[in-house]
Amino acid sequence: MCLKLPKPIGEAGFGMKRLLIVLAAVFAATGATGIGAAHAQTTTTAPCGSGTPNACGFDRQSDLGNKTEGETFNTNSNCGFEPGSSAARSFNGAALDNKNADASGCVATQITVLSDGVALARPLFAAIGLAQANGVPQVRIDGRTLTANQLGVRNALVVQGRVPGPAANPGKWTNYFTIVGPAGKAVSGGALSRTGAMIVRWSLLGAALVAIGALFVLASRRRRHA
Repeated sequence: MCLKLPKPIGEAGFGMKRLLIVLAAVFAATGATGIGAAHAQTTTTAPCGSGTPNACGFDRQSDLGNKTEGETFNTNSNCGFEPGSSAARSFNGAALDNKNADASGCVATQITVLSDGVALARPLFAAIGLAQANGVPQVRIDGRTLTANQLGVRNALVVQGRVPGPAANPGKWTNYFTIVGPAGKAVSGGALSRTGAMIVRWSLLGAALVAIGALFVLASRRRRHA
């Protein structure tokens, strides 16, 4: 008959210690994974980048260059807005209207230069002492006729709206263009002010008409005496 002797107390204590060490290691690994996952969830917001529109918003500019009378052009590159959202448009600081962004997040605007404001045949009138006052340039923006800045002064069409993302910060496009006169249309005036120059030129014209009338009178008198 064999008797089973109990294990020494020291050996049993050593086994319990190993079990506690293993449990502690498992808990530490599980807890670290959970903490790392929680930290990753709280830092998923993308930083504000300068190249791509995001929840931080953007402010961009587009130079459309010089435009002449009769020219029609578009601002098709105004993208980065929330698709379907309403964007506010303004022209030279004055509110224009609102327009919805398309499915690609773009707001397109069509602009036509109706008139450059330069008086026609100005060089011909200047040659005989007359001057036609320049008008004000006009443009048509998506069917609306508006007054533009004078020749050589830059115009600004601004489109501003929300961008994709929970923050709903604004995105902004500023489109610049300058109306210029074509060749053959003089723009600059003389050395005198407009009022003084007009008086002098009209006085010269009046004097010329009086002289022509006097010649006709003299001619008619000579015919009578003859």
